[in-house]
Amino acid sequence: MRERTVKLKVECATPLTNDQAESILEEVEVHAGTVSYGPRAISAWLFVEAEAPSKAICAGLRIFLKALRRAKIGPVSIMDAEAQLWDGFVREIDEPNIPELVGVSEVVRTLEVSKQRVSERARRPDFPAPVATLSIDPIRKKNATFRFLSRWPRKPGRLRKKEATS
Repeated sequence: MRERTVKLKVECATPLTNDQAESILEEVEVHAGTVSYGPRAISAWLFVEAEAPSKAICAGLRIFLKALRRAKIGPVSIMDAEAQLWDGFVREIDEPNIPELVGVSEVVRTLEVSKQRVSERARRPDFPAPVATLSIDPIRKKNATFRFLSRWPRKPGRLRKKEATS
C-alpha cells in the first residue's frame, strides 16, 4: 500500500503557557503544523505520510506527545484525534464555507409571489432569523428559508385579512 499525506488534528486538555505553546509549535511545524490553545486545552494540526488514516493517527500522536514532553507538559489525556486524507482536505478547502443567502427578492422570484406576501411570512416568529440586515433587505440562509416556506400551505387568490396574519 502506498503512503499518502494525511491531515491530522489532535486535542488534549491541559493548561499551558505561551512558552510551552511556542515549544510545541516548533516541533509540529516541521510537519506543516499549527497549534491553537486556550487556558485548558491545546489543538495541533499537522500533516504526516502514512499508508492509512489509522497509521497516521498513531504517527501524529507520537509527534504530538514528543512535543508535549519537550515542552515539559506531563501526562495528558488525548480528547480527540482525527485524520483526513489529503484529497478530502483539498476538496473541503475548495468548498465555500459561507452558506447560500437570500433576500426577499430571491424568494419572490422563486415562489412567484408578491414582496408583501413574503414580508408577511417573514414577520412570523417561527420564520428563520436573518443572518444580516442590509439597507435593502434582511438576508437569510437559503436552505432554512426555503425549508420553512416549503411547509407553507399556499392557496391561490387573495387571502382574507384573518388568514394573512396566520
